[in-house]
Parts: sequence; structure tokens; C-alpha cells
Amino acid sequence: NNIPLAYPMTGTIDLASGSTTVNGNGTKFLSELSVGDMIYSKGDTEEYHTIMSIDQDDVLTVDSQFSGSSRTIDLWVAHDKPSMRNTGGLIFWRL
Repeated sequence: NNIPLAYPMTGTIDLASGSTTVNGNGTKFLSELSVGDMIYSKGDTEEYHTIMSIDQDDVLTVDSQFSGSSRTIDLWVAHDKPSMRNTGGLIFWRL
């Protein structure tokens, strides 16, 4: 059996260029994510960010600013590093 690398989570997120704040739409950050999880975002740039705080179910902060264009993407979680099989969106993983 193949175990999927990434799992879809609840909602979508807004990534604003130059911001460290991630805003969720229908997300459950408090119950689905943890401080220290890594965010992988692939859009016009490929970026990795560490979650520094989770303020609400729909607001969290990462360690560095997002670059590239602002965008809304699906939320994904994984417990492994991302692979080339996931061609877009967001991946979280625990170290």
C-alpha cells in the first residue's frame, strides 16, 4: 500500500507577500497544527517557513516573510519532507 506524503487539512490559507502572518479561511490551526511545524509553499517561489505561534484557528505566524506574489492556496499537512509528487499548495511537516 502507498501511504500519501501529504494530507489535505481543513480550509485554505492566504499568503501575503512580505508578511509573516498566515490567515486561514475555514481552518482549524489550533487543533490541526503545532508550533515548530514547517510550511512548504510552492507558487511563483518555493519557500520553507517554521510556525512560530498559532494565535487563533485562522491566524498563525511564521519565522520569515513570504516572497513572491500574494495568493490563496489549499492547506496540506505531512509528517515527511515534501517530494516532487506534490506540485502545488502547502505542506506542513514535523521534524
